[in-house]
Amino acid sequence: MGALLDAELVLTTISEVHKSFNTKKDGKKALGHLHQVKYFRVVLDEAHSIRNEKSPVSLACRAIDAKHHWALTGTPLINSVFDLFAILGFLGHPLGKNKNTFKKAAAGNAVELLEQGLKECTIKRNYATLLFGSRLVNLPKMQCKRLFASLSGLEAKVYSIIHKRFARMARDFAKGGGNNTLLASLQTRPRQMVSHPIMLQRILCDLLGDDTDRFLAILDPEQYDDENDKSLAEILGRLTRESLADRDTVSPDNAMTKQDKSSKTDSRQRPSGAQRCSACKKLACEPCITSCFHVYCQNCLKEIYESCEAASIPACCKVCDETIDADEPFVESDTEVESDETLSKEVRRSLTLQEGTKPSEMKLSDWKDKHGRIWRTAKLVALADYTRSFLDENSKGKIIWFTQWVGFAKVLAAVCEEEGWGCVQYLGSMLPKAKNVAIEKFNDPACNKRVLNASLKAGGVGLNLTVASKVILLDHW
Repeated sequence: MGALLDAELVLTTISEVHKSFNTKKDGKKALGHLHQVKYFRVVLDEAHSIRNEKSPVSLACRAIDAKHHWALTGTPLINSVFDLFAILGFLGHPLGKNKNTFKKAAAGNAVELLEQGLKECTIKRNYATLLFGSRLVNLPKMQCKRLFASLSGLEAKVYSIIHKRFARMARDFAKGGGNNTLLASLQTRPRQMVSHPIMLQRILCDLLGDDTDRFLAILDPEQYDDENDKSLAEILGRLTRESLADRDTVSPDNAMTKQDKSSKTDSRQRPSGAQRCSACKKLACEPCITSCFHVYCQNCLKEIYESCEAASIPACCKVCDETIDADEPFVESDTEVESDETLSKEVRRSLTLQEGTKPSEMKLSDWKDKHGRIWRTAKLVALADYTRSFLDENSKGKIIWFTQWVGFAKVLAAVCEEEGWGCVQYLGSMLPKAKNVAIEKFNDPACNKRVLNASLKAGGVGLNLTVASKVILLDHW
Protein backbone atom coordinates (compact mmCIF):
# COMPACT_ATOMS: atom_id res chain seq x y z
CA MET A 1 0.00 0.00 0.00
CA GLY A 2 2.89 2.35 0.83
CA ALA A 3 4.44 1.88 -2.62
CA LEU A 4 1.09 2.67 -4.21
CA LEU A 5 0.82 5.94 -2.26
CA ASP A 6 4.39 6.97 -3.10
CA ALA A 7 4.11 6.27 -6.85
CA GLU A 8 3.61 9.15 -9.27
CA LEU A 9 2.04 6.87 -11.86
CA VAL A 10 0.07 3.65 -11.35
CA LEU A 11 -0.30 1.42 -14.42
CA THR A 12 -2.81 -1.40 -14.05
CA THR A 13 -5.41 -3.41 -15.96
CA ILE A 14 -9.18 -3.46 -15.83
CA SER A 15 -8.95 -7.01 -14.51
CA GLU A 16 -6.89 -5.83 -11.51
CA VAL A 17 -9.37 -3.02 -10.85
CA HIS A 18 -12.14 -5.61 -10.82
CA LYS A 19 -10.22 -7.79 -8.36
CA SER A 20 -9.58 -4.79 -6.10
CA PHE A 21 -13.28 -3.95 -6.06
CA ASN A 22 -14.22 -7.51 -5.06
CA THR A 23 -11.60 -8.06 -2.36
CA LYS A 24 -12.68 -9.98 0.73
CA LYS A 25 -11.28 -9.40 4.22
CA ASP A 26 -12.26 -11.58 7.17
CA GLY A 27 -14.98 -13.12 5.02
CA LYS A 28 -16.54 -9.74 4.27
CA LYS A 29 -16.45 -7.67 1.10
CA ALA A 30 -13.87 -4.90 1.25
CA LEU A 31 -12.21 -2.49 -1.18
CA GLY A 32 -8.72 -3.41 -2.32
CA HIS A 33 -5.68 -1.16 -2.45
CA LEU A 34 -6.53 0.40 -5.82
CA HIS A 35 -9.82 1.68 -4.43
CA GLN A 36 -8.33 3.07 -1.21
CA VAL A 37 -6.30 5.78 -2.94
CA LYS A 38 -7.49 9.24 -4.01
CA TYR A 39 -5.98 9.89 -7.46
CA PHE A 40 -5.46 13.19 -9.24
CA ARG A 41 -6.41 11.70 -12.60
CA VAL A 42 -7.59 8.27 -13.74
CA VAL A 43 -7.36 7.35 -17.45
CA LEU A 44 -9.48 4.42 -18.67
CA ASP A 45 -8.37 2.90 -21.97
CA GLU A 46 -10.85 0.84 -24.03
CA ALA A 47 -13.62 2.61 -22.13
CA HIS A 48 -16.34 0.84 -24.13
CA SER A 49 -15.62 -2.24 -21.98
CA ILE A 50 -17.64 -0.62 -19.14
CA ARG A 51 -20.70 0.12 -21.32
CA ASN A 52 -22.88 -2.31 -19.33
CA GLU A 53 -23.43 -0.17 -16.24
CA LYS A 54 -24.55 -3.17 -14.16
CA SER A 55 -21.55 -5.38 -14.89
CA PRO A 56 -18.95 -5.94 -12.13
CA VAL A 57 -16.19 -4.45 -14.30
CA SER A 58 -18.18 -1.27 -14.94
CA LEU A 59 -19.03 -0.88 -11.25
CA ALA A 60 -15.38 -1.43 -10.28
CA CYS A 61 -14.01 1.17 -12.71
CA ARG A 62 -16.59 3.79 -11.77
CA ALA A 63 -15.77 3.27 -8.08
CA ILE A 64 -12.18 4.56 -8.51
CA ASP A 65 -11.85 7.84 -6.58
CA ALA A 66 -10.17 10.62 -8.59
CA LYS A 67 -10.36 14.36 -9.19
CA HIS A 68 -10.32 14.04 -12.97
CA HIS A 69 -11.48 11.22 -15.22
CA TRP A 70 -10.48 10.49 -18.81
CA ALA A 71 -12.01 7.78 -20.99
CA LEU A 72 -10.33 6.63 -24.21
CA THR A 73 -12.18 4.56 -26.81
CA GLY A 74 -12.35 4.12 -30.54
CA THR A 75 -15.79 2.50 -30.38
CA PRO A 76 -17.97 4.46 -27.92
CA LEU A 77 -21.12 3.04 -29.53
CA ILE A 78 -21.39 -0.71 -30.13
CA ASN A 79 -25.02 -1.67 -29.49
CA SER A 80 -26.93 1.58 -28.99
CA VAL A 81 -26.68 5.12 -27.64
CA PHE A 82 -27.23 3.68 -24.14
CA ASP A 83 -23.64 2.40 -24.25
CA LEU A 84 -22.68 6.01 -23.42
CA PHE A 85 -24.48 6.08 -20.06
CA ALA A 86 -21.83 4.21 -18.05
CA ILE A 87 -18.97 6.09 -19.77
CA LEU A 88 -20.58 9.43 -18.96
CA GLY A 89 -21.09 8.18 -15.41
CA PHE A 90 -17.37 7.36 -15.18
CA LEU A 91 -16.55 10.89 -16.37
CA GLY A 92 -18.83 12.35 -13.71
CA HIS A 93 -21.09 14.06 -16.26
CA PRO A 94 -24.64 14.84 -15.03
CA LEU A 95 -26.15 12.76 -17.86
CA GLY A 96 -24.37 9.71 -16.46
CA LYS A 97 -25.82 10.00 -12.99
CA ASN A 98 -29.49 9.25 -13.62
CA LYS A 99 -30.67 6.60 -16.08
CA ASN A 100 -34.14 8.14 -16.51
CA THR A 101 -32.65 11.53 -17.37
CA PHE A 102 -30.37 9.89 -19.91
CA LYS A 103 -33.26 7.93 -21.45
CA LYS A 104 -35.22 11.15 -21.94
CA ALA A 105 -32.20 12.81 -23.55
CA ALA A 106 -31.66 9.83 -25.86
CA ALA A 107 -35.33 9.39 -26.76
CA GLY A 108 -35.28 12.11 -29.39
CA ASN A 109 -37.34 14.80 -27.69
CA ALA A 110 -34.23 16.09 -25.92
CA VAL A 111 -31.51 14.91 -28.30
CA GLU A 112 -29.98 18.40 -28.24
CA LEU A 113 -29.32 17.87 -24.53
CA LEU A 114 -27.38 14.68 -25.25
CA GLU A 115 -25.45 16.31 -28.09
CA GLN A 116 -24.57 19.25 -25.87
CA GLY A 117 -23.48 16.91 -23.08
CA LEU A 118 -21.17 15.01 -25.43
CA LYS A 119 -19.64 18.24 -26.74
CA GLU A 120 -18.84 19.28 -23.17
CA CYS A 121 -16.73 16.21 -22.42
CA THR A 122 -15.57 14.79 -25.76
CA ILE A 123 -12.44 15.37 -27.81
CA LYS A 124 -12.49 13.54 -31.13
CA ARG A 125 -9.28 12.58 -32.88
CA ASN A 126 -8.67 10.52 -36.02
CA TYR A 127 -5.80 9.89 -38.41
CA ALA A 128 -6.63 13.08 -40.36
CA THR A 129 -6.64 15.39 -37.30
CA LEU A 130 -4.11 18.24 -37.46
CA LEU A 131 -2.08 19.43 -34.47
CA PHE A 132 0.08 22.52 -34.98
CA GLY A 133 -0.49 22.14 -38.70
CA SER A 134 0.67 18.50 -38.89
CA ARG A 135 -1.14 15.21 -38.82
CA LEU A 136 -1.01 13.18 -35.62
CA VAL A 137 -0.01 10.16 -37.66
CA ASN A 138 0.82 9.70 -41.32
CA LEU A 139 -0.73 6.57 -42.80
CA PRO A 140 -0.33 5.34 -46.36
CA LYS A 141 -3.32 5.98 -48.57
CA MET A 142 -5.84 3.16 -48.38
CA GLN A 143 -6.98 1.61 -51.62
CA CYS A 144 -10.37 -0.11 -51.70
CA LYS A 145 -11.21 -2.61 -54.39
CA ARG A 146 -14.45 -4.50 -54.84
CA LEU A 147 -14.18 -7.97 -56.37
CA PHE A 148 -17.17 -9.75 -57.92
CA ALA A 149 -17.47 -13.52 -58.16
CA SER A 150 -20.14 -14.99 -60.43
CA LEU A 151 -21.99 -18.08 -59.24
CA SER A 152 -21.54 -21.20 -61.31
CA GLY A 153 -24.54 -22.74 -63.08
CA LEU A 154 -25.46 -25.14 -60.25
CA GLU A 155 -24.63 -22.65 -57.50
CA ALA A 156 -27.06 -20.17 -59.07
CA LYS A 157 -29.82 -22.81 -59.20
CA VAL A 158 -29.26 -23.86 -55.58
CA TYR A 159 -29.21 -20.24 -54.43
CA SER A 160 -32.40 -19.44 -56.32
CA ILE A 161 -34.33 -22.24 -54.56
CA ILE A 162 -32.91 -21.37 -51.12
CA HIS A 163 -33.57 -17.65 -51.56
CA LYS A 164 -37.19 -18.14 -52.64
CA ARG A 165 -37.87 -20.54 -49.75
CA PHE A 166 -36.50 -18.13 -47.16
CA ALA A 167 -38.30 -15.16 -48.70
CA ARG A 168 -41.57 -17.10 -48.45
CA MET A 169 -40.85 -18.10 -44.84
CA ALA A 170 -39.98 -14.52 -43.89
CA ARG A 171 -43.25 -13.21 -45.36
CA ASP A 172 -45.31 -15.90 -43.61
CA PHE A 173 -43.53 -15.39 -40.32
CA ALA A 174 -43.95 -11.60 -40.49
CA LYS A 175 -47.70 -12.09 -41.02
CA GLY A 176 -47.78 -14.29 -37.93
CA GLY A 177 -46.18 -11.60 -35.79
CA GLY A 178 -42.65 -13.01 -35.79
CA ASN A 179 -39.80 -11.33 -33.93
CA ASN A 180 -37.10 -9.31 -35.69
CA THR A 181 -34.28 -11.57 -34.50
CA LEU A 182 -35.60 -14.57 -36.40
CA LEU A 183 -36.40 -12.50 -39.47
CA ALA A 184 -32.80 -11.27 -39.51
CA SER A 185 -31.62 -14.89 -39.23
CA LEU A 186 -33.79 -15.90 -42.18
CA GLN A 187 -32.21 -13.13 -44.27
CA THR A 188 -28.75 -14.36 -43.28
CA ARG A 189 -29.11 -17.92 -44.56
CA PRO A 190 -28.93 -17.18 -48.34
CA ARG A 191 -25.75 -15.17 -47.69
CA GLN A 192 -24.27 -18.15 -45.87
CA MET A 193 -25.23 -20.37 -48.80
CA VAL A 194 -23.11 -18.20 -51.12
CA SER A 195 -20.13 -18.44 -48.77
CA HIS A 196 -20.42 -22.22 -48.38
CA PRO A 197 -23.42 -24.61 -48.16
CA ILE A 198 -21.75 -26.46 -45.28
CA MET A 199 -23.20 -23.79 -42.97
CA LEU A 200 -26.73 -24.89 -43.92
CA GLN A 201 -26.07 -28.62 -44.04
CA ARG A 202 -27.92 -29.53 -40.82
CA ILE A 203 -31.04 -27.50 -41.61
CA LEU A 204 -31.23 -27.98 -45.37
CA CYS A 205 -34.00 -30.61 -45.36
CA ASP A 206 -36.15 -28.61 -42.91
CA LEU A 207 -35.60 -25.62 -45.12
CA LEU A 208 -36.56 -27.24 -48.43
CA GLY A 209 -39.97 -28.59 -47.42
CA ASP A 210 -42.09 -29.34 -50.50
CA ASP A 211 -39.29 -28.09 -52.77
CA THR A 212 -37.15 -31.14 -51.89
CA ASP A 213 -37.95 -33.06 -55.09
CA ARG A 214 -37.22 -30.03 -57.26
CA PHE A 215 -33.99 -29.51 -55.36
CA LEU A 216 -32.86 -33.12 -55.82
CA ALA A 217 -33.70 -32.91 -59.53
CA ILE A 218 -31.00 -30.29 -60.13
CA LEU A 219 -28.38 -32.41 -58.30
CA ASP A 220 -27.73 -34.90 -61.10
CA PRO A 221 -23.98 -34.64 -61.88
CA GLU A 222 -24.56 -35.72 -65.49
CA GLN A 223 -26.35 -32.43 -66.19
CA TYR A 224 -23.17 -30.40 -65.83
CA ASP A 225 -19.95 -30.09 -67.80
CA ASP A 226 -18.08 -28.00 -65.23
CA GLU A 227 -16.00 -30.19 -62.89
CA ASN A 228 -16.78 -28.00 -59.87
CA ASP A 229 -20.53 -28.22 -60.54
CA LYS A 230 -20.28 -31.99 -60.88
CA SER A 231 -18.58 -32.19 -57.48
CA LEU A 232 -21.21 -29.97 -55.85
CA ALA A 233 -24.06 -32.02 -57.36
CA GLU A 234 -22.53 -35.26 -56.10
CA ILE A 235 -21.73 -33.99 -52.59
CA LEU A 236 -24.92 -32.02 -51.99
CA GLY A 237 -27.11 -34.76 -53.49
CA ARG A 238 -25.51 -37.43 -51.28
CA LEU A 239 -25.75 -35.34 -48.09
CA THR A 240 -29.36 -34.32 -48.78
CA ARG A 241 -30.46 -37.93 -49.36
CA GLU A 242 -28.63 -39.09 -46.22
CA SER A 243 -30.28 -36.34 -44.19
CA LEU A 244 -33.72 -37.23 -45.53
CA ALA A 245 -33.15 -40.92 -44.71
CA ASP A 246 -32.01 -40.08 -41.18
CA ARG A 247 -35.01 -37.85 -40.61
CA ASP A 248 -37.60 -40.31 -41.92
CA THR A 249 -36.15 -43.50 -40.42
CA VAL A 250 -36.44 -44.23 -36.69
CA SER A 251 -35.30 -47.70 -35.69
CA PRO A 252 -36.84 -49.45 -32.62
CA ASP A 253 -33.45 -49.42 -30.90
CA ASN A 254 -33.11 -45.68 -31.32
CA ALA A 255 -36.73 -44.74 -30.76
CA MET A 256 -37.17 -42.43 -27.79
CA THR A 257 -40.08 -40.29 -26.68
CA LYS A 258 -39.67 -36.56 -26.18
CA GLN A 259 -40.09 -37.08 -22.45
CA ASP A 260 -37.32 -39.73 -22.43
CA LYS A 261 -35.01 -37.40 -24.34
CA SER A 262 -35.81 -34.56 -21.99
CA SER A 263 -35.07 -36.60 -18.87
CA LYS A 264 -31.91 -38.05 -20.39
CA THR A 265 -30.38 -34.74 -21.45
CA ASP A 266 -32.00 -32.43 -18.92
CA SER A 267 -28.72 -31.18 -17.51
CA ARG A 268 -27.27 -30.51 -20.96
CA GLN A 269 -30.19 -28.95 -22.83
CA ARG A 270 -29.69 -25.71 -24.70
CA PRO A 271 -31.71 -23.04 -22.82
CA SER A 272 -34.34 -20.95 -24.55
CA GLY A 273 -35.88 -17.54 -23.93
CA ALA A 274 -34.37 -14.63 -22.00
CA GLN A 275 -31.69 -15.88 -19.62
CA ARG A 276 -30.04 -14.74 -16.40
CA CYS A 277 -26.26 -14.68 -16.23
CA SER A 278 -24.79 -17.65 -14.37
CA ALA A 279 -22.24 -15.32 -12.76
CA CYS A 280 -23.96 -12.05 -11.76
CA LYS A 281 -27.47 -13.63 -11.65
CA LYS A 282 -28.95 -10.65 -13.51
CA LEU A 283 -30.61 -10.65 -16.93
CA ALA A 284 -27.72 -11.46 -19.26
CA CYS A 285 -26.36 -8.50 -21.20
CA GLU A 286 -24.96 -9.51 -24.60
CA PRO A 287 -25.52 -13.15 -23.57
CA CYS A 288 -23.08 -15.89 -24.53
CA ILE A 289 -23.68 -19.62 -24.20
CA THR A 290 -20.80 -21.89 -23.22
CA SER A 291 -19.89 -25.37 -24.38
CA CYS A 292 -21.70 -26.72 -21.28
CA PHE A 293 -24.92 -24.83 -22.22
CA HIS A 294 -24.86 -22.16 -19.51
CA VAL A 295 -25.47 -18.50 -20.27
CA TYR A 296 -23.28 -15.59 -19.15
CA CYS A 297 -23.03 -11.87 -19.83
CA GLN A 298 -20.26 -11.27 -22.33
CA ASN A 299 -18.34 -9.17 -19.79
CA CYS A 300 -18.82 -11.72 -17.00
CA LEU A 301 -17.50 -14.49 -19.23
CA LYS A 302 -14.54 -12.33 -20.22
CA GLU A 303 -13.75 -11.79 -16.53
CA ILE A 304 -13.81 -15.56 -15.92
CA TYR A 305 -11.38 -16.08 -18.79
CA GLU A 306 -9.04 -13.33 -17.56
CA SER A 307 -9.05 -14.36 -13.90
CA CYS A 308 -8.42 -18.02 -14.76
CA GLU A 309 -5.69 -17.04 -17.18
CA ALA A 310 -4.00 -14.94 -14.48
CA ALA A 311 -4.12 -17.95 -12.15
CA SER A 312 -2.85 -20.27 -14.95
CA ILE A 313 -5.88 -22.56 -14.64
CA PRO A 314 -8.52 -23.59 -17.21
CA ALA A 315 -11.65 -21.43 -17.39
CA CYS A 316 -14.43 -23.31 -15.58
CA CYS A 317 -18.19 -22.83 -15.51
CA LYS A 318 -19.55 -21.46 -12.22
CA VAL A 319 -22.60 -23.73 -12.44
CA CYS A 320 -21.29 -27.18 -13.37
CA ASP A 321 -17.54 -26.59 -12.88
CA GLU A 322 -16.81 -28.01 -16.35
CA THR A 323 -13.99 -26.57 -18.43
CA ILE A 324 -15.30 -23.95 -20.86
CA ASP A 325 -13.95 -25.10 -24.22
CA ALA A 326 -15.74 -22.47 -26.30
CA ASP A 327 -18.59 -19.96 -26.30
CA GLU A 328 -20.82 -18.30 -28.86
CA PRO A 329 -23.46 -15.54 -28.87
CA PHE A 330 -26.75 -16.78 -27.42
CA VAL A 331 -29.85 -15.99 -29.49
CA GLU A 332 -33.14 -16.16 -27.62
CA SER A 333 -35.69 -18.51 -29.12
CA ASP A 334 -39.36 -17.57 -29.04
CA THR A 335 -41.04 -20.63 -27.52
CA GLU A 336 -44.45 -18.95 -27.37
CA VAL A 337 -44.48 -18.38 -31.13
CA GLU A 338 -43.33 -21.96 -31.71
CA SER A 339 -46.43 -23.33 -30.00
CA ASP A 340 -48.81 -20.89 -31.70
CA GLU A 341 -51.17 -23.07 -33.73
CA THR A 342 -52.22 -20.08 -35.84
CA LEU A 343 -48.88 -20.26 -37.65
CA SER A 344 -48.32 -22.67 -40.50
CA LYS A 345 -46.31 -25.84 -39.93
CA GLU A 346 -43.62 -24.49 -42.25
CA VAL A 347 -43.26 -21.26 -40.30
CA ARG A 348 -43.07 -23.08 -36.95
CA ARG A 349 -40.40 -25.33 -38.45
CA SER A 350 -38.50 -22.24 -39.56
CA LEU A 351 -37.90 -21.44 -35.89
CA THR A 352 -35.46 -24.34 -35.81
CA LEU A 353 -33.55 -22.68 -38.63
CA GLN A 354 -32.50 -19.71 -36.53
CA GLU A 355 -29.18 -21.14 -35.39
CA GLY A 356 -28.12 -22.83 -38.62
CA THR A 357 -25.32 -25.36 -38.39
CA LYS A 358 -22.87 -24.96 -35.51
CA PRO A 359 -19.15 -25.07 -36.37
CA SER A 360 -18.78 -28.11 -34.10
CA GLU A 361 -21.34 -29.97 -36.26
CA MET A 362 -19.57 -29.28 -39.53
CA LYS A 363 -17.70 -32.22 -41.04
CA LEU A 364 -15.27 -30.95 -43.64
CA SER A 365 -14.63 -34.54 -44.72
CA ASP A 366 -18.21 -34.66 -46.08
CA TRP A 367 -17.33 -31.91 -48.54
CA LYS A 368 -14.15 -33.35 -50.05
CA ASP A 369 -14.15 -33.73 -53.83
CA LYS A 370 -12.54 -36.60 -55.75
CA HIS A 371 -9.16 -34.88 -55.45
CA GLY A 372 -9.40 -34.85 -51.66
CA ARG A 373 -9.86 -31.07 -51.44
CA ILE A 374 -12.77 -29.29 -49.82
CA TRP A 375 -15.32 -28.22 -52.43
CA ARG A 376 -15.01 -24.50 -53.21
CA THR A 377 -17.73 -21.99 -53.94
CA ALA A 378 -17.26 -19.19 -56.46
CA LYS A 379 -16.35 -16.91 -53.55
CA LEU A 380 -13.67 -19.33 -52.31
CA VAL A 381 -12.24 -19.80 -55.81
CA ALA A 382 -11.94 -16.01 -56.28
CA LEU A 383 -10.46 -15.61 -52.78
CA ALA A 384 -7.84 -18.32 -53.35
CA ASP A 385 -6.86 -16.89 -56.77
CA TYR A 386 -6.52 -13.34 -55.43
CA THR A 387 -4.59 -14.41 -52.31
CA ARG A 388 -2.27 -16.66 -54.32
CA SER A 389 -1.50 -13.83 -56.74
CA PHE A 390 -0.79 -11.39 -53.89
CA LEU A 391 1.46 -13.75 -51.94
CA ASP A 392 3.39 -14.73 -55.08
CA GLU A 393 4.05 -11.08 -55.93
CA ASN A 394 4.93 -10.15 -52.34
CA SER A 395 7.38 -12.67 -50.95
CA LYS A 396 7.14 -11.24 -47.42
CA GLY A 397 3.58 -9.93 -47.64
CA LYS A 398 0.86 -10.93 -45.20
CA ILE A 399 -2.91 -10.81 -45.58
CA ILE A 400 -5.97 -10.76 -43.30
CA TRP A 401 -9.29 -12.46 -44.04
CA PHE A 402 -12.34 -11.20 -42.14
CA THR A 403 -15.52 -13.29 -42.07
CA GLN A 404 -18.77 -12.84 -40.20
CA TRP A 405 -19.26 -16.55 -39.50
CA VAL A 406 -17.09 -18.86 -37.44
CA GLY A 407 -18.28 -21.82 -39.52
CA PHE A 408 -16.92 -20.21 -42.67
CA ALA A 409 -13.65 -19.51 -40.83
CA LYS A 410 -13.32 -23.27 -40.39
CA VAL A 411 -13.64 -23.73 -44.16
CA LEU A 412 -11.14 -20.91 -44.78
CA ALA A 413 -8.58 -22.61 -42.53
CA ALA A 414 -8.94 -25.80 -44.58
CA VAL A 415 -8.35 -23.85 -47.81
CA CYS A 416 -5.19 -22.32 -46.29
CA GLU A 417 -3.92 -25.78 -45.38
CA GLU A 418 -4.59 -27.12 -48.88
CA GLU A 419 -2.80 -24.19 -50.51
CA GLY A 420 0.21 -24.44 -48.19
CA TRP A 421 -0.22 -20.95 -46.74
CA GLY A 422 0.49 -20.68 -43.04
CA CYS A 423 -2.72 -19.64 -41.28
CA VAL A 424 -3.36 -18.07 -37.86
CA GLN A 425 -6.88 -18.19 -36.40
CA TYR A 426 -8.34 -15.28 -34.39
CA LEU A 427 -11.89 -16.16 -33.28
CA GLY A 428 -14.22 -15.14 -30.47
CA SER A 429 -14.29 -18.67 -29.04
CA MET A 430 -10.55 -18.55 -28.31
CA LEU A 431 -9.26 -17.78 -24.82
CA PRO A 432 -7.57 -14.36 -24.39
CA LYS A 433 -4.16 -15.98 -23.98
CA ALA A 434 -4.59 -17.93 -27.23
CA LYS A 435 -5.61 -14.72 -29.04
CA ASN A 436 -2.46 -12.94 -27.83
CA VAL A 437 -0.27 -15.85 -28.94
CA ALA A 438 -1.95 -15.80 -32.38
CA ILE A 439 -1.28 -12.06 -32.85
CA GLU A 440 2.33 -12.36 -31.67
CA LYS A 441 2.88 -15.22 -34.08
CA PHE A 442 1.36 -13.34 -37.01
CA ASN A 443 3.34 -10.15 -36.20
CA ASP A 444 6.63 -12.08 -36.06
CA PRO A 445 8.50 -11.39 -39.37
CA ALA A 446 10.31 -14.71 -39.03
CA CYS A 447 7.05 -16.67 -38.83
CA ASN A 448 5.79 -18.27 -42.04
CA LYS A 449 2.14 -17.73 -41.09
CA ARG A 450 1.06 -15.39 -43.88
CA VAL A 451 -2.73 -15.37 -43.46
CA LEU A 452 -4.71 -14.21 -40.43
CA ASN A 453 -8.18 -15.76 -40.46
CA ALA A 454 -10.36 -13.62 -38.16
CA SER A 455 -14.03 -13.32 -37.29
CA LEU A 456 -15.46 -9.82 -37.56
CA LYS A 457 -16.55 -9.45 -33.94
CA ALA A 458 -13.34 -10.79 -32.40
CA GLY A 459 -11.12 -8.94 -34.85
CA GLY A 460 -12.96 -5.64 -34.51
CA VAL A 461 -11.69 -4.81 -31.01
CA GLY A 462 -8.22 -4.31 -29.59
CA LEU A 463 -6.16 -5.50 -32.57
CA ASN A 464 -2.74 -3.95 -33.18
CA LEU A 465 -1.58 -5.23 -36.54
CA THR A 466 1.27 -3.59 -38.45
CA VAL A 467 2.60 -6.37 -40.68
CA ALA A 468 -0.33 -7.10 -43.01
CA SER A 469 -0.60 -4.97 -46.15
CA LYS A 470 -3.81 -6.49 -47.50
CA VAL A 471 -7.23 -7.04 -45.89
CA ILE A 472 -10.08 -8.96 -47.49
CA LEU A 473 -13.58 -8.51 -46.07
CA LEU A 474 -15.53 -11.59 -47.14
CA ASP A 475 -18.99 -10.79 -45.77
CA HIS A 476 -21.03 -7.61 -45.72
CA TRP A 477 -22.59 -6.85 -42.35
